[in-house]
Amino acid sequence: MPGTYVEHTWNIRGIYLGHTWNIRGTYVEYTWDICGTYLGHTWNIRRTYVEHTWNKRGTNLDILEIYVEHTWNKPGTYVEYTWNIPGTYMEHARDIPVLQTSK
Repeated sequence: MPGTYVEHTWNIRGIYLGHTWNIRGTYVEYTWDICGTYLGHTWNIRRTYVEHTWNKRGTNLDILEIYVEHTWNKPGTYVEYTWNIPGTYMEHARDIPVLQTSK
């Protein structure tokens, strides 16, 4: 189901990250757990970025430099996101084929 559904799970230095989302041009949601930390993001692609919430023992992740950058294109194409888990760096870029746009 290219451009409709993507699911990723991976392990970084014993840290489990799992996210699921459904890209139908309207809604994206993913959740993951980092060493017992729950993070939840929800937004509406039709109006681009709507809401972004997270919690790490009541501390903003930007201050901890864990969540670094998250960008995407307005037409609904998920472009890239980057984050830094202490001592670990990971970058993931993906264009959903059906929704692909040029930067």
